[in-house]
Amino acid sequence: MEILEKIEVRRGSFSRSDGIIAAYIEQNYPQAMLSSAMTIARELSISPSTVVRFFPKLGYASFAEAQDVVRLDVARRLASPAERANLQVVSPNLVEAVEATFREEARNLERLRTTLNMETYAAVIDRLCHPDRGTLYLAGAKNSFSLATYLGTHLNMCLPGVQLLRMEGGLHADQLLWSTKKDMVLVISVRRYSRATMKVAEHFHQMGAPVVALVDSAEAPVAKLAAEVLQFPIDSASPFDSFTAGMSLCNLLVAGVASRRPRGVLDTLQRGDGMWKAFEIFT
Repeated sequence: MEILEKIEVRRGSFSRSDGIIAAYIEQNYPQAMLSSAMTIARELSISPSTVVRFFPKLGYASFAEAQDVVRLDVARRLASPAERANLQVVSPNLVEAVEATFREEARNLERLRTTLNMETYAAVIDRLCHPDRGTLYLAGAKNSFSLATYLGTHLNMCLPGVQLLRMEGGLHADQLLWSTKKDMVLVISVRRYSRATMKVAEHFHQMGAPVVALVDSAEAPVAKLAAEVLQFPIDSASPFDSFTAGMSLCNLLVAGVASRRPRGVLDTLQRGDGMWKAFEIFT
């Protein structure tokens, strides 16, 4: 609610007309900001130019820019990409679309950096590297599967006993036939939360095996079952959630594990080089 925060900060400098506009926005947020300046003016019995001049006083270049910010704020709260698309959160101007996208991605990375709970992060690294850990299963459905695949590929080069669960067609149930409470699962889950991922987390929780969750919100269902929870933001300038911060969080986990096992990682990579050559993996 950036615009409401700006109104609160600048309230003391408002003229009488500014105060009327500010009160109207506060009382009717966000609907007031999704209508036209003409509509706001008509509701308040003031001129449209007075409405338009109000927003540069808040630090926006224009009323249109303020509307874009509000649309993004509203879109972040909607689970469905179709609902977010209906708000037209992306400008048809390609330059503006690029700038908005980079701005949101940079904001996500900064939020990840400043909100990362180092105590929880260290606890997750401890669990991943624990010598008595059984198989480490990784689970992520729909869009989250790409993150699980990336994380699993790189953790497999750092640790023994890493298995990526295949979530399509119930294959993950077959892969879990031999799972025990000595194993652990790392689950990646973002809105709209997958039922299949939740079932995997419940399976491990019921066995008494540890669950680690990478989620977009503490309200994610799997977070309630997890021993450790790490969050990453997914805000985007498009109708689709951003996974930039999620990928960075995966990189943080890989970096943490690699720093704990430098000799083991080196040995694995050297062995891998030999196998990649033998199998003629690369050109």
